[in-house]
Amino acid sequence: MTASDIATARSVMETAVGRDRLREDVASYSVDGVVPAAVAVAHAVHDVERVMTAAWRHGLAVAPWGGGTRIQLGNTPERLDAVLDLSRLDRVVAHNPDDLTATV
Repeated sequence: MTASDIATARSVMETAVGRDRLREDVASYSVDGVVPAAVAVAHAVHDVERVMTAAWRHGLAVAPWGGGTRIQLGNTPERLDAVLDLSRLDRVVAHNPDDLTATV
């Protein structure tokens, strides 16, 4: 990944969620040794929408990040422009035990 690619990914993520929601410790979000150019932290569902819309428009490859516990499973990504940290989206919105559904 070139310096220009890194700057573009960071700029796109910053525009989507703001500078205060970008992480500087991108190496700690590596997926199978592939380090992303940018890490954005979603604080609400609309942040996910903004990040994914911006990534699609700019052709960025994005990986979701929950707790980071099983990040080594699966195929090594060919490209990883950004990681979207979803760890703050951690509450149950609705639970209906009668039909065994939950919205989280």
